[in-house]
This record gives sequence, C-alpha cells and structure tokens, in this order.
Amino acid sequence: MAAVSAMAFGTLGVLAKLSYSFGIDVAQLLALRFMVAAAGMHLIAQLTGQSPHRFGAARLLSLLLMGGVLYAGASLMYFLAIRSIPVSLASLIVFIYPSLVAVGAWRLFGRAIRPRHVTALAGGFVGVALLLGGAHIVPSPAIALALAAAVSYTAYLLIGDRTLVGLPPLGASAVTITGAAATFAVLALALGEFRPPSDLIGWATVLAIAVVPSMFGITLLLAALSRIGGGRTAILGSLEPAVTVLLAVAILGDRLGALQIAGGVLILATVILVQWPTSGASRETVVPR
Repeated sequence: MAAVSAMAFGTLGVLAKLSYSFGIDVAQLLALRFMVAAAGMHLIAQLTGQSPHRFGAARLLSLLLMGGVLYAGASLMYFLAIRSIPVSLASLIVFIYPSLVAVGAWRLFGRAIRPRHVTALAGGFVGVALLLGGAHIVPSPAIALALAAAVSYTAYLLIGDRTLVGLPPLGASAVTITGAAATFAVLALALGEFRPPSDLIGWATVLAIAVVPSMFGITLLLAALSRIGGGRTAILGSLEPAVTVLLAVAILGDRLGALQIAGGVLILATVILVQWPTSGASRETVVPR
C-alpha cells in the first residue's frame, strides 16, 4: 500500500504538465483539484467514522489555515515552477524537504539530530547542485519557486506535527484540503480562471489529479501507516520522486544527463537516510499530503 501510495503521489507533476498542454491554467487547475479532492475526502472521512465535525473551532481553524496558507503555498509554487523547468528537476529539488524537516524539528522541538541527518542535509544540497549543473540551468525564478515550495512544505509538516496530535487523519486531511480549495477558489476568481475545463480531455486530467495523487494517494498512505508503521512507510515514500522522474522521461520527454542522474540518486539516498527508522524513534504524527 505504501509503495502504491508513493507511486500515486508521483503522478502529480506529470499530470499537471499535461493539463497545461490542454490549456488549463494554474489557478484553475489547483482550484478544481482541491475542490474535487475536498469533497471526496469529506465523503471518505464520513464513511470511515472520521468526520471532522467534532474537532472544535480552534482545531478546525488551525487545519484550514495550514491548508489555505502553507499547503496551498507549496502547491502553488511547485505548479508554477514546473511551467518553466522540467518536472523531473522540480520534483527532485522539492524532495530536499525531509532533511529540512529533520533540522527544523531539532531547532523548534528539541528533537535529537543525528550525524545521518546532517549528512542527509549536506547531501541534499549537493544533489541539487549536481542537478542544476548537469542541466546547465542558471538560477531562475522557477528554481527559486521549487526551493521555496520545499521550504513551505517543511513549515506545513512542522506545524502539522503539533496541530494534528490526536486527530483522525482522514478527517484532518479533509479539512486541510478544504482550506487549500478555498484559497485557490478565491485566487482563480480574482484571476478570471474560475471555470471548468473546455473539453473532456481537460476534465479527465483534472479528475485524475484530484483522485489519483490526492484522494487515492492519501487514503493508501494512511492505510499503510496503520499496518506497517511510519518508518517503513516513509522509506517506501522515497519511490515518489523516482516515479515522477520515470514518468516525466517516458511521457514528457524529459532527459537527464550523467550529473543529473548522480544528483537525483544522491537526493533519493538522503531521503532514505533521513527517514530510516531507529529503535529510539519518537512518535510519528501523520501529516496529510
């Protein structure tokens, strides 16, 4: 389940890039994605007895803000970045976030930071440098957006680590996604992009993004956590950027040079390193994607 969940999440960037080729705008796509996904996740939460209606006003507001500001910000920056740079490159850059989370948890919550965390952080930045150097890409707004997406997602995870304690994960996911849906609905309205796709192929890609990496990926992720635990689930989650790269090469025609492949492998290695379970690991909090 964890591996299938990671593969589902790995389709996100490629599906978004395909949507752009069918004439769907960024705000339009994100508004439709999160609105459909929010409706679906609320239904799943209700059917599984995890409805958020008993969370309390303070918890609901915190979750809505998490989704509407941090998660929406990370999504917007990533979706804007992949308009200008290859999906494979953007995905691997964003995946420095596990190392950033480890350092953030050490600074903010006093959690132990081990030598492997420091090694992973350094390795992640070296990997990004290899990716950019191998692609002969100079610093650009799109690269900055991909890095900012990693930072925003890191903040989302760190805040969620405290906010989600004791909450049913499916209900929390539904509320968080609702916050993102509200943000993008307002943005799409302001930009004049709040409209349905103009043809069936556009609808197909929008629904695929809402269902596969959002509803399907989240549901399988939470099911895997309940069966094999957070450590093993996180390690299998390292398949996500690998799936994204393979799909981008196969479907979008992305090409990776030797240095880029080395950088990508290094980033994947740091993700596995930083998330490898230890005997003294603290409790795991599920933060919805």
